[in-house]
Amino acid sequence: SAEKFIEAIENYNANILMMSSLLTTTMSEMKKVMDMLEDRKLRQRVHVFIGGASVGESFREKIGADCYTESVVDLLDYLKKNMARIKENS
Repeated sequence: SAEKFIEAIENYNANILMMSSLLTTTMSEMKKVMDMLEDRKLRQRVHVFIGGASVGESFREKIGADCYTESVVDLLDYLKKNMARIKENS
């Protein structure tokens, strides 16, 4: 649930969140997580990645996640290029 994501972020002081959705029914929870991050003033310090068969770049834009990747290789490329910026925000 979205609440468990937020609870984990708060408990572990996480600055990176990765979510994956294989079914379209779970996509609404991703949006709920993003809304809760904003509501709890956590969004500025948490870099959000999404992936999975049911999501894409347009969904990433719609919910305001930072990155969508189709594969782990793409994710690693993104992290290599952006890790300094991600660390700055944490």
